[in-house]
Amino acid sequence: MKRKTGDQPNSRRTFLKGVMATGGGAAIAAVSSAPVLAQTQEDDVVAPQPVGYQLSEHVLEYYKTLKS
Repeated sequence: MKRKTGDQPNSRRTFLKGVMATGGGAAIAAVSSAPVLAQTQEDDVVAPQPVGYQLSEHVLEYYKTLKS
């Protein structure tokens, strides 16, 4: 059985067109969603917790046990 000479180049071209369209669409989606991601990261920033000794409720309860 012989191959048709016109089938293979068209299928390759069709495949490459599809790959290029998919890659272009993915690139556009990545670029357009980047500012949204950066904006949500800025909104989620929480103030850093203090480092070192902290007088908390747990520590105050401990001090009460030392007095008795």
